[in-house]
Amino acid sequence: MTFGERLSSLITALGAKNITSFEDHIEVSRKTLAKVIKEGTDTGCKNVFKIWEKFPNVNLHWLLTGSGDMFIDMSDSAKPYPQDAATHSLVAEDVVEKLKDEYIIDLKDHIQSLKLEIEGHKNMIEMIKRGEVIFPVINRED
Repeated sequence: MTFGERLSSLITALGAKNITSFEDHIEVSRKTLAKVIKEGTDTGCKNVFKIWEKFPNVNLHWLLTGSGDMFIDMSDSAKPYPQDAATHSLVAEDVVEKLKDEYIIDLKDHIQSLKLEIEGHKNMIEMIKRGEVIFPVINRED
């Protein structure tokens, strides 16, 4: 599913009357998101952030990559247009913290796998130095 297809699904799931009303609600220029959906292009980070500001329960990881669920807290998805600004900002902060935590965990996992790969390379170098690994010499005549 492309970004445009996910965006279209999100707009439908949020209960927007149409793309134009959704664009008006999140305060982006008309035809901005319609073009993304129609042409299959991506949109800028600023527009994704505007969606997230109005709908903090949208899972940005899903919107950007297609992985995971559309909404972070499914009970909030029934309220497509949050009315309580104080609750809205608290939820938004929770979402940011959760995304940061998930990103940090992913980075730590990646670092660990790189450390293991480096260790494997070091072991191979030591084996070559000790003469335990011999590479065949291939003579090519061009």
